[in-house]
Order: sequence, then structure tokens, then C-alpha cells
Amino acid sequence: MIMKKVPVWMAAVPLWMAAGMLVGLAGFGLSGCGKSHSSTSDASSAPTQEPAAEESQLTPERARNAGIETAVAGEAQIRTTLTLHGTIRPNAEREQDIRARYPGVVRDVSKRVGDPVAASEELLRVESNESLQTYPIRSPIPGRIIERRTNPGDAVDGSTVLLRVADLSTVWVEFALFARDLGQSGARNLIGVGLALAPGRQALPADLQTLGEL
Repeated sequence: MIMKKVPVWMAAVPLWMAAGMLVGLAGFGLSGCGKSHSSTSDASSAPTQEPAAEESQLTPERARNAGIETAVAGEAQIRTTLTLHGTIRPNAEREQDIRARYPGVVRDVSKRVGDPVAASEELLRVESNESLQTYPIRSPIPGRIIERRTNPGDAVDGSTVLLRVADLSTVWVEFALFARDLGQSGARNLIGVGLALAPGRQALPADLQTLGEL
């Protein structure tokens, strides 16, 4: 019965406050629902990240099967190759011209081109015009006969080259070098020379001793 004594205006106040609270709660509810729906939508629309495929991993076994080799990086010399064409010649410092000591007639020649000779080995015999005695002519160096210019019966003197003997243990190689390759041909830049004598044969090592100009 005490409630009946409460003024009417006090009872009216909670009505709009309640309405305001309801509206606020409704807005809160809508806002909460909106956030929940948005989160759900974002989660459903986000692309799914799949784990990296094992095929993309380079394992040591796969590297070996693919022929991939690894090495520790460090200092090293860089070698470049320059292909040139040239001519092989006998070493002029190991070559001898064979001449007759006295004018006469060649009586016998015991060597041919390509034959090996030893030092002091007899090469041919010449009959002197003055004494009519036959004397031998011997090789001053070991090597091979690279040229023969006489036969038995030839009249010769000291100015005639009869044979040429060369020691072919070392030879000279003359290359034709183009102007565009001069920057790569310095003596400090060339480590060695490989002589490819025939296709399929291993190149012979050689050292560069002289770099001249023509």
C-alpha cells in the first residue's frame, strides 16, 4: 500500500529512461551482432595459407641427384683462354748448319731427314780437292736431321749448307695476334701456352718466354 503513495511523475521518469536503455541495449546488441558477423565474414573470406610444399625444399640428396656442387667461397686465380693460330719452328738457339771444312766432293751421306743423331756422330764424308783424302763431317749437337741439301757426287765448299741439325727437345711457336687481343697478351697475363697438335689429343704445356712485335 505504500507504493500507492508514490507520486505519478516519479513513475513516469523510468519510462523514457527505460526506453533509452532499451534503445541503447538494442544498439549495443546490433553493434555486437555486426562485429560478430564482420569477424566471421573476414575469417571466411581470408585465403587459407597452405604449408610450403616439400618439393620446394632442396635437400642434400636432391642436390647430389641434380649434380649441384657447393664450395666455400674464397680467393682464387681467374684463368682466361685465348685461342691463336701459329707455326712451330725449331729453337734457333739449338740448331746447327753442317758445312764442309774444305772444298771437295761429297762421297757418302749416311743420314736422311728425320733421322736422330748423337753429338759427334758421323753424318757424311767429303773428299778434299787438295789432298784427295776423304774426311768425315760430324754433328756438333744431338738432335734430328731437319734438312738435307746434298747427295753423293755434289761439289761443295765451306759456304754450302749440306745438312741442318736441330735439337727438338724445345721448339719455338710463333703466333699471329690481333690488335683487339693485345690487352690479354701481356707477359704478366699469360700463364702458359697449350699446343693442340691434333684434334682429340691432349694439349702440350708450354711457357711463354718472349713477346715481341712485328
